[in-house]
Amino acid sequence: MYSVTQAIDPTLMRAKTRVGTVLREKWRIDALLGVGGMAAVYTATHRNGTRAAVKVLYPELGSHSWSAAHKRSAIRP
Repeated sequence: MYSVTQAIDPTLMRAKTRVGTVLREKWRIDALLGVGGMAAVYTATHRNGTRAAVKVLYPELGSHSWSAAHKRSAIRP
């Protein structure tokens, strides 16, 4: 059960909307594990059946110079 604050938190609501979507035509987002100040973390299943955790940075952080390096280090084939 969610608290009243969680129910109206726009960051949490935005993160929940990704559940069920597919990233890069490869990863199906299965469930939301948690949200933080910079990203949301999900469980995901690759089209080959492999399961993993996926961190998705918030779009408003995408313009920072460190974000490109972070994305390169976090993305695995």
